[in-house]
Amino acid sequence: MSAKRYQYPVSEQADMVMRKRAEWMRSVDDQILEYLRDEGAGTPKSIADVLEKNNNYIGDRCRVLTKYGMLDRPSRGLYLINETGIEYLNETLDAAELDPSES
Repeated sequence: MSAKRYQYPVSEQADMVMRKRAEWMRSVDDQILEYLRDEGAGTPKSIADVLEKNNNYIGDRCRVLTKYGMLDRPSRGLYLINETGIEYLNETLDAAELDPSES
């Protein structure tokens, strides 16, 4: 993973983004999705280190994003953004329309 410092939006700025969030989403979800779009893949720890957030919290949010179909988890602890997540970042998807998976 890259050692560069990310300048993802802080919560006040994230609220100004025109993306269509769902009630279940948190502002950190946008930051996670942006990180994975830029880096290609990541673990909760690698994401948490860059975002300066708690590792367990990031892991919880990654599981939620996976449940709603925005991330894929090809192996334990590794997450990738998928087409649904990219559509959300590109403002072409309303996250409120996503249904949680049963798994």
